[in-house]
Amino acid sequence: MSVPKAVSPDRSAAPARAAQVRKRQGLFLDAFVKTGTILGASRRCGISRETVRQWRLNDEAFEERFQDCDLDITETLETKAMSMAMGGDTTMVIFLLKARKPKTYRDYIKHEHGGEIKTAAPIAALGPLTKEQLMALVEATKQ
Repeated sequence: MSVPKAVSPDRSAAPARAAQVRKRQGLFLDAFVKTGTILGASRRCGISRETVRQWRLNDEAFEERFQDCDLDITETLETKAMSMAMGGDTTMVIFLLKARKPKTYRDYIKHEHGGEIKTAAPIAALGPLTKEQLMALVEATKQ
């Protein structure tokens, strides 16, 4: 009686599959640069966002190309914003100044409390509380 040979996987399919994945990745990245969003590119190519997420997590070369495309998109937006600002768009001037010099142009918000904080008992008189006592106090203040 002869022992059956182990079935080896078809190794010729792996390179073809890899080439197909690279082609789909390229189509996605081209669409990503054109649409500016993962969702828009995914819809245009018929590739799920989850597939793109997996490519980014598991394929370093794809992630590097994705980051390059993302930078291209950002720089395209910056160029457009700068053009709008130089053309007299005051709002865009404000946004660009806040982005480029946030320490100088960011919005400052100062919150002050001028009133008195009232509690059921003086806080200093409470002393250390157990978890149960603290929860009872919280519940009492809700009523």
